[in-house]
Amino acid sequence: MMVHYCSNYDDMSGRAAEIVFSVLSQKSSSVVGVAAGNSPVGLYKILADKVTPVISSGLRCIQLDEYVGISMDDKDSFAFFIKHNFVIPMGISEKNILFLDGAAKDPVRECKRYSNVLVKIGSIDITILGLGINGHIAFNEPYSSPYDTVRMVKLAESSIPKNGKYSEAITLGLKEILGSHLVLLLVSGDNKKGIFNNFINTEPDPQIPASFLKLHPNSLVFVDQTIL
Repeated sequence: MMVHYCSNYDDMSGRAAEIVFSVLSQKSSSVVGVAAGNSPVGLYKILADKVTPVISSGLRCIQLDEYVGISMDDKDSFAFFIKHNFVIPMGISEKNILFLDGAAKDPVRECKRYSNVLVKIGSIDITILGLGINGHIAFNEPYSSPYDTVRMVKLAESSIPKNGKYSEAITLGLKEILGSHLVLLLVSGDNKKGIFNNFINTEPDPQIPASFLKLHPNSLVFVDQTIL
């Protein structure tokens, strides 16, 4: 795992975007796991300005996680966020998007459907992540295992949205994330200093799921050092 300390949020976003764009330029049919959240938004905006129709026409997008019980059209859903911050600005074809259905009547069955589609797609080329305040990546909460796959999880208290409406989620497991060819973790936000320091100074530990990225041969961390 390599850590890049960036001068500010814009520097973090730009440096991470250059890495992603380089990969997409070499493989226009890349599969990208996309996170919702504030940390990667700047990266997405820069990419949208850089990608060409040749790149975007073959690009495939995978949603990493979603609340259970929420519609994809709900503005609070991660699907809505990804659609409006990544998919539409990048000009990605709808047929190349794999969204999680948080409103599925049977979430366990939805996990199986998603897992089966992922198997058909093959390995993920790039996974873009943010760091949760409790050390989660996607919704792999504390005490997750690196062998966990797509599943429904109970959210830790710190991960439950402020409106309190959603206490469960569907998430890619650490196994799928660690199976990506390249993993980028973006860290920003005034509330991330403590968990970032714990993450950096901890050997792989289920209490801090992000720490398992240290086992990945090609994981890059970009941190906005103004938060430190």
